[in-house]
Order: sequence, then structure tokens, then C-alpha cells
Amino acid sequence: MKQIIAKNRSAAKKFCKSGRRDSQRVAYWREGSTAYRFERLPGENDPTWQEGVGGHWWSATITVSQKLGINSISAAAAALGAIKSDRKAASSRENGKMGGRPKKVSK
Repeated sequence: MKQIIAKNRSAAKKFCKSGRRDSQRVAYWREGSTAYRFERLPGENDPTWQEGVGGHWWSATITVSQKLGINSISAAAAALGAIKSDRKAASSRENGKMGGRPKKVSK
């Protein structure tokens, strides 16, 4: 299997359509904060594409989003977490009275 990070949709499609027909070819590209993928399986003539793909790149430690430079935190989640409220402040004070967040213990 061959895979690349393409600059745009047309480059990804061109990569997947080229090469030997008996091998799998995958191309990822990014539009805004969304990852896309073109994939051609062995024996197929035309590649198929998917929107909002995830998973791991060739290594088990790097995700497709990381490889494309996409932040995994959604804009909605970030906006909600940044809102200050009396309820959140009271919760933080209570947690502080109990010692706060436990220290990380390295093994």
C-alpha cells in the first residue's frame, strides 16, 4: 500500500488513479479542519473518497489528524470550556479544598 498527504483533492485523486492496478493507494488531504481520504483498492479503476476520516498513519503513534496538522479539539468544545461561570468557579474552589488535582506519579 502506498499513501501520501496531498495538497488538495485533485492531487489526491490523481495519485490514487496512477500506479499499478494491483496495489492499494491512499491519499489524505485537508480542507479547513476536516480530513478527507481517497482510496483505490486492488483491481478497482476509480478511487472512492471519504470525509472526516481518522485513524492512524503508518505508525501507531501518529494519527492522520496530527499528520495533517488538524487540532483534535472541536471549536464547540473549546468555546464551551472557555466560558466562565459561577458554578465552575465554585466547583474549582471545592476541588482546591480537597487538595486539587492529584500529582502525576512517574513509574
